[in-house]
Amino acid sequence: MILSRTITIDRDSFETRLSLSYTPREVGPQSFTLSIPVQPGEAIAQNNHRDFKLDVQRDKIRVLTLSGSPSWNYRFLRLGLKQDPSIDLVSFVFLRTPTDSVDVPDNQLSLIPFPIDEIFLEELRNFDVLILDDFSHRSYFNIVYLEKVRDFVRDGGGLAMLGGVRSFDSGGYAESQLSEVLPVEMDGKSGYEIGAELRAVLTPAGKGHPITRLLSDAQANEQAWKQLPLLTTLNRVRRVKGETLLLANTSGGRGGAPLLAVGRFGKGRTLAFMSDDLWRWNFIAVGEKESPQHHLKLVRQGVRWLAQEPAFEQVQIGSIGGARKPGEKMDFKIRVFKDDFTPASNATVRLRVIGPDGEEIPLEAAPEPAEGEFTALFTPAKEGSYRIEAEAHLAGRLLGKGSKNFSVAFAFEEGSDGRPRPEVLQQIAATTRGEFTPIAAWDEKSLRAMAERLERIAPSEIVERRQIQLWNTLWAFFLVLTLLGSEWWLRRKWGLI
Repeated sequence: MILSRTITIDRDSFETRLSLSYTPREVGPQSFTLSIPVQPGEAIAQNNHRDFKLDVQRDKIRVLTLSGSPSWNYRFLRLGLKQDPSIDLVSFVFLRTPTDSVDVPDNQLSLIPFPIDEIFLEELRNFDVLILDDFSHRSYFNIVYLEKVRDFVRDGGGLAMLGGVRSFDSGGYAESQLSEVLPVEMDGKSGYEIGAELRAVLTPAGKGHPITRLLSDAQANEQAWKQLPLLTTLNRVRRVKGETLLLANTSGGRGGAPLLAVGRFGKGRTLAFMSDDLWRWNFIAVGEKESPQHHLKLVRQGVRWLAQEPAFEQVQIGSIGGARKPGEKMDFKIRVFKDDFTPASNATVRLRVIGPDGEEIPLEAAPEPAEGEFTALFTPAKEGSYRIEAEAHLAGRLLGKGSKNFSVAFAFEEGSDGRPRPEVLQQIAATTRGEFTPIAAWDEKSLRAMAERLERIAPSEIVERRQIQLWNTLWAFFLVLTLLGSEWWLRRKWGLI
């Protein structure tokens, strides 16, 4: 039970409004049941409960960005995030370090000190995604604070690191706790390169990944990537631990250094973009009078993937449809994707259904001919709200989880719904030359008018007359005789006769 309330109905009313509040903990479709106890003498009890579904969505994806300088990359990153109404952005840009000496008190400075404790010890858990944009921890806080970032990702948060002279190896992250979190491996020697002409090239994994899918058509998507402007900076890394979505090739087609990589850590997701030239894909497009939507879409899809929006999950349960009846067989369809979002045909899928009373019912997932697709059959035994949960593994590693809620209930039979329907009664009254009077309007005057109308429509008349002699009814004759005799005896006793 989520919530219950007791109400008192103190008037004769067909309708009483009641408000109940509930804060869901998960996004996606959820099923609920609203019920009221059966009252003494209640004739119809089947309509004392109602099953319904709600599609729970995030009101906002909460994003925190820490930028090492007010660069072009910062400007266009902020532009892409602020234009999306579903993203709530909090950003810090750093113009001075704690070691910069000034000759005025802090309370008179327009540049406030970075609130280290508030961000990493208190507020970080209230965000969905953290973006480190050309930001070096060395100048601002002890490396111990990065443990909080590691814990944030391990517990389900999203982390993105964008390139620059203060990022990856250049920012000292090879020796930090983030070296095990990020999807790339750093050796502490690779640096930041400028002056090159680099083109972003999709890898096989990038062709199907939701982050880099700028257009739904595969060929059109590849062509869009080929037309994006060249980049001029690159952070070198030793290797990629996760999935490489983009490579940075030189203008002559050589190189092939990792440019965009994604991965997992604990329950969270991570992203690494090894350049601080991401802004060029917006700036140059506008300068050439073309749409900057490719840049904006890449940024927003990256944030949604990091925030683990349902559409970006690797385990997806197909539509269940409307409510089913007890004893009616149900067919569930599950699709499983690898980290590069190609179908996971060799995955192991575990399914279970949580019943109305919390009982767990395991299901067997059978592979379909189509790669990465599975089916399972389930027959509910009773009414109530159910939940199906799916978990997929590949080579001993968790790919993802998915869940959906559904309802099971008997359909109301004709006549089982006791709610008044005034519109139906009005139609009946009009068809039969009657009159509809709401119960709220009943009073002596309305009842008298109703009687007069009935008298006009169907006047009363005498259809039979019958006379019955009193002495023909023996018990009535003796009753009258007894009463008359008693009256005569009492008058004589009192001396009245």
